[in-house]
Amino acid sequence: NADALLAKATADDLPGHPPERIAEIDTAKAAFRDDTAQQADTLEETAADRIERDKLVRKINSRRYAIQTAADRHYPYWNDDVDPTRRLFKLPVDRPFNG
Repeated sequence: NADALLAKATADDLPGHPPERIAEIDTAKAAFRDDTAQQADTLEETAADRIERDKLVRKINSRRYAIQTAADRHYPYWNDDVDPTRRLFKLPVDRPFNG
């Protein structure tokens, strides 16, 4: 355990390792733990963002389907004059839209 080793190093007089250096190790360990905690928060936020994105994509797809269905009714495939409009809505020009 890093805390136990650091406590022993602080309590002992280690030749070649002044107390300032051990304090730096403690500071570095605290910074590492802070970064790890922030990363965990970021991962949770990322997961929540993905869930929200997936909900929005499903909503967009359902609305796109509704718009394409309405356009299919309003611009029938047998009317050659509406072919450019059907292409604009990504509808087949030679058959009805079937989703």
